[in-house]
Amino acid sequence: MEYKEFESIANVANFKRGAHKMLQHTLEDFYGAKVRLVFSPIVGMKTAFGIDITEEPKRELYRVEDHKDVILLTIYVERKDIMYFLGIQLQSPLMPYIETSIFHSTCINIGRRLTEAADSAFRSCSASFNETLAKEIVVGYIGVGRYDISKISYLIDLFLGLRSTTFEGKNFSTGLIISKSVFAYKKKEKYKKNGKFLRLAKKSLDVDISDKQNTRFWYLADGHKTFFLTDLKKTINSMFVYEGAGGDYVGEMLLSKTLQGADALFRVSKGRELSVVNAEGYEFLHQENKWKFRDYNGLKACILGTMPNVKNFYDELIKCVLYCSKNDTSSIIWIPKDINMIKDIVSERTLNEFSVKPIALKETANLPIVKRLLSSDGATVIDEEGRICYFGCIADLSKATIGGIRGTGETAASLLAQNGMAIKISQDGPIKIFIEGIEGHIPF
Repeated sequence: MEYKEFESIANVANFKRGAHKMLQHTLEDFYGAKVRLVFSPIVGMKTAFGIDITEEPKRELYRVEDHKDVILLTIYVERKDIMYFLGIQLQSPLMPYIETSIFHSTCINIGRRLTEAADSAFRSCSASFNETLAKEIVVGYIGVGRYDISKISYLIDLFLGLRSTTFEGKNFSTGLIISKSVFAYKKKEKYKKNGKFLRLAKKSLDVDISDKQNTRFWYLADGHKTFFLTDLKKTINSMFVYEGAGGDYVGEMLLSKTLQGADALFRVSKGRELSVVNAEGYEFLHQENKWKFRDYNGLKACILGTMPNVKNFYDELIKCVLYCSKNDTSSIIWIPKDINMIKDIVSERTLNEFSVKPIALKETANLPIVKRLLSSDGATVIDEEGRICYFGCIADLSKATIGGIRGTGETAASLLAQNGMAIKISQDGPIKIFIEGIEGHIPF
């Protein structure tokens, strides 16, 4: 077998007329990472990282000891007795925490798309590397070796449709759990499923999974505490009522102590987004017509690695962040490392105090007040004890070093993160996390 650079594959110039940028942007949106395509990885990866990819030509993933935030992927297109290699470099503070299995689905699906594009001389192939590719990565990760992947693909399309469906004129949330063993949910005590199994009435509620027009049926599950249940082999004839496991907010949201093995959760939320969750706690979110991969455990490890004191109220903090994201609430949350130095960044006259005694995030009764304070213009300042000290704080943008095209909120968050951590939540849902000492931001 002969090994060559992707740069030398026939008609690669056609690929470079736009399809390569589509692939790059799709992966940037999916992983929230900086992405670089390496068209000559045999030489390039050896020069930059000392890695000879020809030693293990079918190896997909490399982690670099001296570059913890970098993941290197190698993908090949095989032509007769030649393997043409394309390298992909992903860089993000979250990369050290992501397990390898998701990258396998990424490489397999990109490789297949590249092979198909090469067969047609890379003509008009840009659409092969857009969000349809991201969807196939999700389908492959959830389904391969577990379910008929055509059914997983159909379910995603079904729930994308349900996301914008209304019942009596209103958007609604709904949810479905797929499992290789519905029996395990029926025997919840043995398998620790933390909920109640309900068998649906046969004549009135048995619904084939392909009956996507039955809005009234899907409305009956709320996607938060009640979920339809199926093994994808029969009609949907049962429901699971989740009773909670007393875990953290993210764990409860992802049903982390209930989903096991090949289980997966499909959920839509009131016309906003589709969420697919697996038993490992990974979430695949379709939001703003883009697929995003979320590793909540990785995010927590990354944040606590630089802001260890946040550990005392991390659960309440992420709950507030996700609330804003899911409820059209634009917000900037700032946790300074040195609260005595905040006047160096924000205008002193905007340090608004709400109460004599600061509001604590951990006190559940304060949640309604906290939600309203977070929606105020400007930044909400939280100290390292998890207390809201100020709200509506305005950063002095004249002190910001602006690189690239940014909105005012993003510029402010970047400036605030020169002292601690700032989280910018956009009204339409995206989350950007700026942390002192970390270049750029973490999209989430």
